[in-house]
Amino acid sequence: MQGVVVDAISNKPVAGAVVIVQDTIYSTTDQEGCFSFSLESKLDITLSIVHLTHTGDFQFSRDELTSMITVRVAPTPVHLTICYVYSRDFDFLQTPGAMGHLSASDISQGDGTSLLNGLNSVPGVKMEERGYGGSRRINIRGSFLRSPFAVRNIKMYWEGIPMTSPDGSSPLELFDNSDIGAADVIKGPAGSIYGAGNGGVLLLKGIKAHPNQKGIGSSVTVGEYGLLRSNSYAAYADKTWNIRISGNYQYLDGYREQESNEKQQLNVF
Repeated sequence: MQGVVVDAISNKPVAGAVVIVQDTIYSTTDQEGCFSFSLESKLDITLSIVHLTHTGDFQFSRDELTSMITVRVAPTPVHLTICYVYSRDFDFLQTPGAMGHLSASDISQGDGTSLLNGLNSVPGVKMEERGYGGSRRINIRGSFLRSPFAVRNIKMYWEGIPMTSPDGSSPLELFDNSDIGAADVIKGPAGSIYGAGNGGVLLLKGIKAHPNQKGIGSSVTVGEYGLLRSNSYAAYADKTWNIRISGNYQYLDGYREQESNEKQQLNVF
């Protein structure tokens, strides 16, 4: 008996499929999907195909088995199991590790141009930056790596969404202080629940509109070395919707010529 097993949709050969007749394994398909074996029977047979992605039973008469047969097997639906790795709500009294929490008032202290003043109030955390909006470094219990364009070795999440790129860089400049409602810092080995080999984890949460809130707001900050900063927002919330749109602008001449920087952002969340 000779035959070939192909996908019923793509018509491509199915390699590695097990061919079973009457609960007995007779053959396995090769790379071309072909199989062959000897079978002595004068009755109709049921041919079973078992594969990781293709499974089916087929009836063949003895007359059909005298020539090369083609078995067309439909793909077996694959049911995926979703694993929510970071779905747990962390409680400060139950988490076995050092954590720091910053409220909106903690984040906005100082000039409000960055997280520097807020993060430096957390024990074991040290943040440095070159001027307003300049290059940043965050030290969480000894990890003080940096790259030219982002913070390194610190995993950062925005509303549970990972913002750290595959090379380990976290673009802290993407978020403005005026949009951050809270920040949690997981320090030391406790940060390993988000993956191995990181100096810590920074969990950021956005400012949410209050129930039934409808309003707009804006602020302007002017400082030395040409600092000009403006923030505007519009918020709306009801029983169905909770949306906040913000626009942020910041410009600085800098103490040195190479420190000049400008930032324009439009955020919707």
